[in-house]
Amino acid sequence: MAIGGMDGPSEVTAVVAAARSAAPRGHAPPVAPIIRAYDSLLVRSYCVLRFRIIRGRFLEEIRQFLPRDGTVFEVGCGFGLFGLYFARACPGLQIRGIDVDGRRVALAESARRRLGVENAAFEVGDAESVEVPHELDGCYMLDLLHHVPRPVAVSLIRQVYARLRPGGVFVVKDVDTRPRYKMWFTWLLDVLMTRGELPRYWSADDLTGALEREGFAVIRYAMVDLLPYPHQLYVCVKAR
Repeated sequence: MAIGGMDGPSEVTAVVAAARSAAPRGHAPPVAPIIRAYDSLLVRSYCVLRFRIIRGRFLEEIRQFLPRDGTVFEVGCGFGLFGLYFARACPGLQIRGIDVDGRRVALAESARRRLGVENAAFEVGDAESVEVPHELDGCYMLDLLHHVPRPVAVSLIRQVYARLRPGGVFVVKDVDTRPRYKMWFTWLLDVLMTRGELPRYWSADDLTGALEREGFAVIRYAMVDLLPYPHQLYVCVKAR
């Protein structure tokens, strides 16, 4: 585990400690109804794969750091899988997700209506030109930053910091460059799933540094999986 940030260790450690000592928020919602909410067999197969890569225990690990209520923004929502999961798990949240792919957004909205989820909304938006909403209580990006150019990633981080309320939390899950064999396994899977797009992975130190330079207090740790994915979770807090 690595901790960094100006005035940051005490602030972010307090958030982590509070999240882990808080009373349970209820049972984790099952993922099967979310998968069944999509008509396409191909999309359902993709959902199964994504939920196997980011397992239920990982989603619960991420969920503990999200606020209990308020507005949370997701960049790169895709088919809405994780937004729907968190919205069903945390009825006090209002989750707004964007994705550049209009077809995926339409399917996310269709699944949301079929599930009867009222505290989430999905719309078309490009990470390279998005205007992050003001007065956010939280934000998360799961496996997004390695799909955008570095200057875009830095701009996103800067915008999120500016638009979060003091004490707001930004949760990032991304792929580390170490160990190399895990990185290359994930790189191959990324290329296959994106039909040739070449990911741009950050080392854990580089991404931590980029987050800290924008003002975040950061705690990061590896999310160990049975499969060889070098997951890293970054919990970032804007100082009060």
